[in-house]
Amino acid sequence: DDIALQVTVLQALGSLGDERAMEVLSAAAENQEADPYIRESAASSISRLEQLLNFGSSRKASRE
Repeated sequence: DDIALQVTVLQALGSLGDERAMEVLSAAAENQEADPYIRESAASSISRLEQLLNFGSSRKASRE
């Protein structure tokens, strides 16, 4: 139960830009038994991932 490690993993997942991470991040954000800091980190990572995915989609569309 190393909170710092869990937060680091969640942040890394949010920074990957891979939509497959969304399932893991959503589960962590919605886990009522998890530490509030873990849930907040997951929610923040979801926002980051969404931004990366939207940015990637808009760049791809502009090249087409």
